[in-house]
Amino acid sequence: MFALSYAIPLIIIGVLFVVVFIRRNVTQTTAEDLACATGNTDAAAERRRATQLVVAVVVAFAILWFPHLVQYSSEGYRPTRHCET
Repeated sequence: MFALSYAIPLIIIGVLFVVVFIRRNVTQTTAEDLACATGNTDAAAERRRATQLVVAVVVAFAILWFPHLVQYSSEGYRPTRHCET
């Protein structure tokens, strides 16, 4: 259950974050050239804010879903009591 509800989604989000980060860095020189040509010097700051936002989403998922997963897992491992009448 851990893999399906937490580990696999976290891995997928992490891999997609890396893909986005790599693509942003590959196009970084083009964006900086365009920014210099148009006089926009905030391209680096915008890139940094976008990266921080993606990191915040990944961290928020990891932090917010983990307690739910712990609670769900602990409910599944409680010993059952059989009432004999």
